[in-house]
Amino acid sequence: MAEKKHVKTEMIDGRPVAHVAEHTVSMREGEPTPVDLLLVSLGGCAALTLHAIMEKKRMEVEQITVDVEGTYAEDRPPRLTEMQLTFRVQSPGLTQEELDDTIALSERYCPVHQTLEAGTKITTNAEVIS
Repeated sequence: MAEKKHVKTEMIDGRPVAHVAEHTVSMREGEPTPVDLLLVSLGGCAALTLHAIMEKKRMEVEQITVDVEGTYAEDRPPRLTEMQLTFRVQSPGLTQEELDDTIALSERYCPVHQTLEAGTKITTNAEVIS
């Protein structure tokens, strides 16, 4: 059976609050929005995956930074139509070609990248609680 992930989000004082394992992420005014967290998820997964692959290739990694920018659609419904990742990697002796090849490999193994790129079926269930 396929592994499943589960998070719980509830509205508290008009703002979403997400519960992930023992952690809580509240999205109060001025804090990250759900779309921000989507971009963070992509950037975090991309950085972790790239780092793991570079270590497997025995490349020394001093620093990896990933900037993620999302572009909103101009029409409705509101949604992101594009996400752009910009990697900055500090690694002694690393060439641009090696970095490009390693990033291409990391895109294939990053679950968040693959989920967003391929699209995901979303189903909805609802229950009235009295």
